[in-house]
Amino acid sequence: MRGIELRLAGVLTALVITLSSAADPAAADTSPNGADQQARSVQEPSFASLDRNGDHQISRTEAGFNRHLGEDFAYIDTDGDGYISPAEYAARTRS
Repeated sequence: MRGIELRLAGVLTALVITLSSAADPAAADTSPNGADQQARSVQEPSFASLDRNGDHQISRTEAGFNRHLGEDFAYIDTDGDGYISPAEYAARTRS
């Protein structure tokens, strides 16, 4: 029985060390704007990855592969030409 207890203690110790090293409260930004900014930077794919056919613009079809971009397409396409240009995409990611 002692061997099982020692193995269990070792597993629990490893788990605690792993969990405590993964959590860095100093790096966490709890402000509402900081959380939005952090979430946006994680979720924003590059323009090139969205431009699947390499024509230097994102069509509505290409935007449909990204839920947020597809939902905001008309808003981002400021000139209304049916495509998102690199400048329009960059303006959206800066806001």
